[in-house]
Amino acid sequence: MNLRQRTGDRRVLVSVNSTSPVQIIPPQSGYSHACIQVLLNESNGDSLRKITLMEGSGDLFPFTLGASGTIIWDITGAPLELALGSGLYGKLDGAGAVAVMARWVSHDQRAPTTGINLATYVPSTTRKPNELGNQ
Repeated sequence: MNLRQRTGDRRVLVSVNSTSPVQIIPPQSGYSHACIQVLLNESNGDSLRKITLMEGSGDLFPFTLGASGTIIWDITGAPLELALGSGLYGKLDGAGAVAVMARWVSHDQRAPTTGINLATYVPSTTRKPNELGNQ
């Protein structure tokens, strides 16, 4: 049984300007994200910038941008699937700033609920009289 439900197409624009990881796609418990497009733009124009995209704490892809460079990565076919409950981060190898635009699809993979609060549920039976009025 497939519990995966698409919850929508989302976009974000983030400025990555640190050597420590900067959150691009926020992690959500019970949700998996599939990247469909990533745009990287270095607008300072003074030197090369190396940005590394990360899933959680693990490195995914390093990109090197030239002065005033732009990379548009359309992930066609199979999207870049992130692990369940993880997000996408970016970090630079030095000083500077890189604008990152990401588009992704979120999938809800939480277990379905019945709508009954089991902590407060009290079962009850409604008795119906028979044809002669007896119970």
